[in-house]
Amino acid sequence: VFLSYLDGTGRIVETSCLYADREYRDWSTAATTLAPASGLAIADAGGESRRFHVDDADLVVVDVGGDGVALGAKAARGSRVAAAVAVGSGDVYVFFVAEDGTSLASLTFDGGKWAQTLPPIPDFAPAGNPGISFAAAAWSDPVFSVRVFRISHDDTAGEWTYTNGSWADTGTSLPNPLGTVAGDPVAASYSKDGSGRYVEYFYVTTSNQISYLARTSASSGSFQINLASFEVDGPEDPNTVLGSNDTESTAGPAQTERPPSGASATGTAAATGRTDGAGSSASAPGAAGAASAATPGPFSNEAIIGLVFGVVTFVLGVPGLYYARRGIIRVNKSEAHGGRWFRTRGLFARILCVPRPRRKGRGETATAFGGGSSSLLVGGSDHARSPEAAALAKI
Repeated sequence: VFLSYLDGTGRIVETSCLYADREYRDWSTAATTLAPASGLAIADAGGESRRFHVDDADLVVVDVGGDGVALGAKAARGSRVAAAVAVGSGDVYVFFVAEDGTSLASLTFDGGKWAQTLPPIPDFAPAGNPGISFAAAAWSDPVFSVRVFRISHDDTAGEWTYTNGSWADTGTSLPNPLGTVAGDPVAASYSKDGSGRYVEYFYVTTSNQISYLARTSASSGSFQINLASFEVDGPEDPNTVLGSNDTESTAGPAQTERPPSGASATGTAAATGRTDGAGSSASAPGAAGAASAATPGPFSNEAIIGLVFGVVTFVLGVPGLYYARRGIIRVNKSEAHGGRWFRTRGLFARILCVPRPRRKGRGETATAFGGGSSSLLVGGSDHARSPEAAALAKI
């Protein structure tokens, strides 16, 4: 996984890691000297990562290996960028709001040179707000097509699809997401047709929920899935962040509340990934707060389950121990006259602080008469006392 984001000084920071066995491993973080004016996107093609942004002169810049090169195309001031690698060919597409401030333009890299091969999308961005977020996906097999996703000005999901040489507004085919705000951060993940995960559009809601709209194939309908919830909370020291390699980098203050529609955001991030499967690709455009990690809640599921079992054990265990102690005391009293102290109860008696049974006192000696099986209790209880025992007691 490759991630690029802007720190508090506006510089690009590179981060990468390996995802294996459901764990993120081998993190590395390094700061660069590049400081975009707006936008940040990343695309990986042929094992080579390319970053895109808009510089201070409003030129679209591609960065490969730390060297930024202007592509000649001019973007609107404050425009974001989105990048996509076509599944099946490896061509790279970068999208940005054009200099007129409303249409969406693009450049294509075919492995040799950059050129404008796709027509612009008219009236894509609302007038005066070129900084909206958008995401792109592209396929070259079996049919060449490109899709661009955004949250439209009426807070609904919007999609433009390029096929057969022209763009078409296909947003009406998408479900209406709830809690979305026009221009808010979005991202796209896509794979080859027939994989079951043709395209997925991710977005955030006003209730701090990450959801996505998905299509399983090019001809299937769309459906909506709630992916995860997240919390927005500032760290104790927002000015210092340590990476896994203990390299210190500067980070700006965390966003504590959602920005208004179309507002400039404090952070920008872009991510992509490589897999061993052929034809898979991912794209994430520059988006406010897209690199923020979800903060876990105060209690995990395991902690809650353990707490419940602990309370149940306490509620049932205390009365159980109380009655066990009473039972041992009662048995000890009843057997004290027999002079027996069962070792099997010794350990529990000590744990429950049960007093030892009274020793056999004077006048409580068991005496056998006639050498037979009958016995006579002298000086003991009147319970079941024989006449002979009563007479002997008087003497």
